[in-house]
Formats: sequence, C-alpha cells, structure tokens
Amino acid sequence: MDEKIIKGLSLELNNKGKINSDEQLKKTKLQEDSTQNILEQIQNKFNVMFLPKGYPLSVSAPYLSYSIWHFSHLVIGTITGG
Repeated sequence: MDEKIIKGLSLELNNKGKINSDEQLKKTKLQEDSTQNILEQIQNKFNVMFLPKGYPLSVSAPYLSYSIWHFSHLVIGTITGG
C-alpha cells in the first residue's frame, strides 16, 4: 500500500478513537451531573420534610443529634414492639 494511504487510515482511526473518547467523557460527565442533581433534590426534600424552617439558625446546637437519636429510638421501638 501507499505510505500516504496508510498514514491517512492511521490518522482517521486515531481521530475516531479520540472523538469516541471525548463523547464518552461528555456522557460520563452528564451522568455524574445528573446523579449529583438527583442526590441534591433528595437531600432538599428530606430537609424540607424533617428539619424546621430556618435550620440550623432556628434551633439550638444539639438539635440534629437529638433528632437522630429520637428517630432511631422510634424506629427501634417500632421494630421491637417496645
């Protein structure tokens, strides 16, 4: 084969590989952004449902640790029937 043809084919293959890699990186980045966005939405919903308005400025310092203890106490009590 002619040397120019071989170099051209080689360049074409390299360019296709690079394009695919770039596209794959973009897809991965979009998936990560989408996952992050979903997690942020879940966290925001949780905050609205379980934390008082204005948290953390509207409550005393140990509020979160008490709330976690209280929630776990309720769940364990429900499971054990206590």
